[in-house]
Amino acid sequence: MRRLGTYGIFLVFCAFCTVLTVFSAAAAQAAAVENIRFGKPDPASFRIVTELDSDSDFDVFFLNDPKRLVLDIPGAVFKTDIFTPEQRAPVSAFRFGTPEEGTGRIVFELKKRLTVKQAFFLPGKDGLPARIVVDVIDASAAVFAENIGAVWQRRRADGNTAFATRPAPLQVEQVAAQTIPEPAPESIAEIIADNPPPEESVEVITIALPSRKPVIRRYTVVIDPGHGGKDPGAVNGKIYEKHITLSLARQIKKKLEESGRYQVHLTRNRDIFVPLRERVSIARKAGAELFISIHADKIGRKDVRGSSLYTLSRQASDKETAKLAENANFSERIAGIDLSEQDEDIANILIDLAMRDTMNHSNVLAETLLKGFRKSKIRLLGRPHRSAGFAVLTAPDTPSVLLEAGFVSNRGEAILLSSTPYQQKIAAAILDGVDSYFKKLEQAALH
Repeated sequence: MRRLGTYGIFLVFCAFCTVLTVFSAAAAQAAAVENIRFGKPDPASFRIVTELDSDSDFDVFFLNDPKRLVLDIPGAVFKTDIFTPEQRAPVSAFRFGTPEEGTGRIVFELKKRLTVKQAFFLPGKDGLPARIVVDVIDASAAVFAENIGAVWQRRRADGNTAFATRPAPLQVEQVAAQTIPEPAPESIAEIIADNPPPEESVEVITIALPSRKPVIRRYTVVIDPGHGGKDPGAVNGKIYEKHITLSLARQIKKKLEESGRYQVHLTRNRDIFVPLRERVSIARKAGAELFISIHADKIGRKDVRGSSLYTLSRQASDKETAKLAENANFSERIAGIDLSEQDEDIANILIDLAMRDTMNHSNVLAETLLKGFRKSKIRLLGRPHRSAGFAVLTAPDTPSVLLEAGFVSNRGEAILLSSTPYQQKIAAAILDGVDSYFKKLEQAALH
């Protein structure tokens, strides 16, 4: 190999400095995402505002299974913290990362189908940051399907946001490759507003962006230990149902929280009496997406043993619907709808629909829990899914089940129910069932 002379070394050094300067300049020009906030520019639209420290290009497109809106910003870096989703936003969570070198990506997980009404860039001025503004509106299944493979993109050289059709990037945290149908551009183009970008004068809710770790969707689950205080429940010698249910509920809470996927509340965490209706109220105030009431049965036959699950019976549901409909001022919010703003007849219909939908979800929950029990080889009754009019199952908008973990009247099972290893086994089965339940909802886009 020939050795470089002094002049050659000087040329190499100059080339290195030039490359370093180019890379430094490119890095200096990379936009930093400093905040994301949501607002409503009009009743039909929702606005996603991404604040930057400098001008930038961007691409906006949709992905399906699950439904996501993706914002790609060339060279973007992220300088914000984890956030908590705001309930009225159509976004359940978002995360960011770098799917490929030179691209910063924000992935918004959607609660429903949307399409882009307009997307534009606002330069920073008068102390305001530069902003990427994306206005979205509800979309039909057909329009959303056409969105897959379409891109709304802004290029600084053109100064405007254009609509383009091309295969959307698929690598979002190692998303598997899939075939994207060719969309019909003219049908989506009609959706894009033909007006110039409006001035941003809307009420906004400020939300911090997540860290580089993916934001995990955490569901809220309420566990209800039956009986307590002056109400001991079933008794067999020195074994009390109220002690079994509290200990078992704590094991379930621990197991669910260890998974990192759930935020868990107990309706009681000590030996106190809590009225039945108050237990339902506690769950609703906590924003429970699931409610599981824990009990242990007792009958005259001492040989009977095994677990079972109860959901609300149709007759009890109809009575509860009628009771809610009798509420003169309809001041309650049910399934996220403020009934005080509804006509009485409409409110009655909404209550009935909410109750029926909740019952359907409760039945799905019961079946997924039973699968978890069978997988863990926990003994079940011959007909383990039953229905009854238990008061704790009457929340109109929270899927609810009541677990009869076993029979205190059977001495052997009473001792088993009091043991920590068996309670941990039940807790593991419930975690399996709850995971399966939410996976079904995510796959069917029901949540």
